[in-house]
Amino acid sequence: MTLWKQLPLLRILVFFMTGIVLHEATASFDIVLPKAKWVPGMLVLLLTAGRLLHQGLRSPLAGDLSFALFLVLLGYLFTLTLSTPLLKEPTETKLAGTLEEIKQNDSGWWQLTLRVDAAAPSSGAALLKGSRVLLTSSDSSLVDLQRGERLLLQTKLQALPVNTNPHAFDYGLFLRRKGYSSQAFLSAGSWKSLPLPPASHLALADAINRWCRDKLAQNKLEPEALALIQALLLGNRSELDREVNQNFVKSGAIHLLAVSGLHTGIIYILVASLLSLFIRSTHPLSVFLIISSLLAYAVVTGLTPSVVRAVLMLSLLQMGQLSRRPVNRYNLLCASALLQLLWRPLLIYHAGFWLSHLAVVGILAFYPLINNCCTLRFTPARKLWSLLAVSLAAQSTTLPLSLYLFGAFPSWFLLSNLLLLPLLTPILLLALASLALSFNPTLAALTAGPLNDLLLFMAQLTQSIEALPGSYPDNLWLSAPLLLLLYPLLLQVYRLCTRPRGTHWLQALALLCLLMAGFLAQQHIKLQNQTLVLYQTRKGLLLEGRSGGKVFALRSPKVSDADADFARSGLLRRSLLSKVHLKESLLPPDSLLHIQILAPKTQPILLYHGSSRTPLLIPDDTHIPTVLLNGNLRVDMPSLLKNESCRQVVAGPDCPPWLIREWTAALDSTKISFHSVRHKGAFVFP
Repeated sequence: MTLWKQLPLLRILVFFMTGIVLHEATASFDIVLPKAKWVPGMLVLLLTAGRLLHQGLRSPLAGDLSFALFLVLLGYLFTLTLSTPLLKEPTETKLAGTLEEIKQNDSGWWQLTLRVDAAAPSSGAALLKGSRVLLTSSDSSLVDLQRGERLLLQTKLQALPVNTNPHAFDYGLFLRRKGYSSQAFLSAGSWKSLPLPPASHLALADAINRWCRDKLAQNKLEPEALALIQALLLGNRSELDREVNQNFVKSGAIHLLAVSGLHTGIIYILVASLLSLFIRSTHPLSVFLIISSLLAYAVVTGLTPSVVRAVLMLSLLQMGQLSRRPVNRYNLLCASALLQLLWRPLLIYHAGFWLSHLAVVGILAFYPLINNCCTLRFTPARKLWSLLAVSLAAQSTTLPLSLYLFGAFPSWFLLSNLLLLPLLTPILLLALASLALSFNPTLAALTAGPLNDLLLFMAQLTQSIEALPGSYPDNLWLSAPLLLLLYPLLLQVYRLCTRPRGTHWLQALALLCLLMAGFLAQQHIKLQNQTLVLYQTRKGLLLEGRSGGKVFALRSPKVSDADADFARSGLLRRSLLSKVHLKESLLPPDSLLHIQILAPKTQPILLYHGSSRTPLLIPDDTHIPTVLLNGNLRVDMPSLLKNESCRQVVAGPDCPPWLIREWTAALDSTKISFHSVRHKGAFVFP
């Protein structure tokens, strides 16, 4: 309650976020709202009514409740106004828009983000103005495009993908919350660049980013070093090898590649330290130059959201110093979050929004406590301890959310931060010096040697740390109730460290008991989980059964590891005790016919997988409630209908559309239910 009173902006932020969550919870309902011109009047009327109640009843509670309701309604209306309408049906249309993002993946395919400026009149497409469209293409001529260019294209828009795999990452929902309304395939010849001036902010950011990449490339760095410095300084990971990226993830150093608060903070410290030699830190000119430098760095990195978020937080901190009074940094942090949500309300559902703010909270709250635990006289040792204290403080508040979202944890994060963080500042200094001296190739080349060696050394260190035993345990599960218990427990730990009282000890003990009970309940859920799931994959069959914390899987050879992890990782975390309890069998190639009777505890399942040229007979004297078909199979429907025990037929993802239509027509008027994974999504067997 004390925290609630001390941070007024926290109260505003919480009620505003409640309105955003309320909008998302009711997004599937058709709620009729009054016209937009009446909305400001409603808000003013609500505030006036609260004021009158406060004066008439002489109760602060009435005014507080009306103001809270006003903020909830304001958050709801902001989200409603700024939300993107979704395309429901496929639509052939012509679009004109601004290219906001373009990148090429490892397989050579292009992904483009187009901000729609205008759309030809058609069913649904006219509502998409201002929204984003995700374009996928294999057209090699796209390599010449730059962000900010205006495009005119003719394409068929499709609805965003819908996730049907239980507890899997919902990619369609993720795209919608980033402002996307639809997706489309962009074929060669279906688009052209318009002779219009590009979007200034995107074109400028892209031009500066491209100039920096070109100047760094002139230093003749090794390819691995060049790709790494582009990621560290500019946030461009397109040329970074997948294995190197995974080494950073599993060693706990991925935050070095994600250009965000850490890099912006280093630039801030460098600029502030340099200016402190000439101007005091509270001077308006110093504040102006620091904020200008941070904005310039944001432009150099291409105005990525993570850098813009860090620049906003540091700029608010700098402007708070102009008052020359004690500034509550937590209030400034709440102000930063509130400003970002006013700009894009659905940022509340982005992991980066929460992780960046939680990391700052952890550093502000726990860094002084951890750093003061150990007093060292030797200066290098004291600096190393400060680095460890910062890492521990940031991890203390981000770890619960990371476990909840990603189900994995880099065990050696302290070692990686201890070894790699000291390298980041000299690397950034050398890279900036190289750019500053680019007018003289001889002087710029002097920085190339040390920069190249440091970058290769950093890559080698991440590889060595990743190779250590137990470096990246995954399939960890932290449920939402446990997540909500961990943060109050962290708050109680902070209170015990700053102002230990008997009530704080009792509250921490009660929360700890609830947490232990929650972990036991979570383990019980894992042991009791008994389900059989046929996943929806891009191609290939993936069938999993689970019982008593063990998982048994059947998998087609053409289901890649990445596709399998994407489909099942969420459910695996909730049902698998450890990886040794995962038993997987590969099915034969699709060109061969494979027949197998699966006998889970629920009911037997007859599996036909592969291809057949002759009709397959379904035995009518066998108790087979479920038939699972996957592949180009000819099925003798009369024999299937004769089997009185058959109650359902499931068509896997490899069944061709014409066969699915044929089976649907044959089973439409019978007692046998039919489910197509291709059209209806994943299937959980009863």
